[in-house]
Amino acid sequence: MIVEHDQQRLSRHTIYRPQNLPAEKLPIVSWGNGGCGANGLSSAEFLAEIASHGYLVIANGAPNGGGSDPDNGSTHVTAIDWASDASEDPCSNLYNRVDAEKVAVMGYSCGGLMALNAAGDPRLSTVVAMNSGLLNPSQNVYARMHTPVAYFNGGSGDVAYPNGQRDYQSINHVPVYHANLPVGHGGTYGDDNGGEFARVGVAWLNWHLKGDQSARGMGMFLGNSCGICRTNWVIEHKNF
Repeated sequence: MIVEHDQQRLSRHTIYRPQNLPAEKLPIVSWGNGGCGANGLSSAEFLAEIASHGYLVIANGAPNGGGSDPDNGSTHVTAIDWASDASEDPCSNLYNRVDAEKVAVMGYSCGGLMALNAAGDPRLSTVVAMNSGLLNPSQNVYARMHTPVAYFNGGSGDVAYPNGQRDYQSINHVPVYHANLPVGHGGTYGDDNGGEFARVGVAWLNWHLKGDQSARGMGMFLGNSCGICRTNWVIEHKNF
């Protein structure tokens, strides 16, 4: 796994990618950190695990950076622009190696707000909010959603639980998945390989960015024997 920083063209982000690029192009996963903090290494264990499954992951914040970024979704737009340009640049090591038609925005807590506020970007394939939900209901944000949306939260002990529940109930025009694991607001991001949140996060991306119908993709979430159904997750979903 390689963690990179493009000081010239993407100075306020951190890039995670497989050391050996696979034959297939890498879908783009743009990540927003907890607290909207501008340290691209703050969820390194989790993000490295996602990238290891064949994704180009871009987190807001330089490595060990400081301060914070806005939650308006602009950091995701910048990351997606950079990845798309790199794939078309013959001088880039990502030349012709990025699938700019398969794009996810994800984030934890305030970073989830970043993802939700970027949901209207027409390039997106899915939106994932983790331990998150809009602070206040916004019909404008809901209406811009045009992809499958997932909320992975930490159960009733998660401060974001009621917000995620309200968002789920308010979104009716696109597929939406709402799952809760009773671990509280901190999730499992610091666990080895990102823990359970990384396991389901990778499966969600495999399904929506790679079309994986197996137990490592769609089968994790739907069906009587779905993988997430056999664990402590509590799930609900609609429009699938």
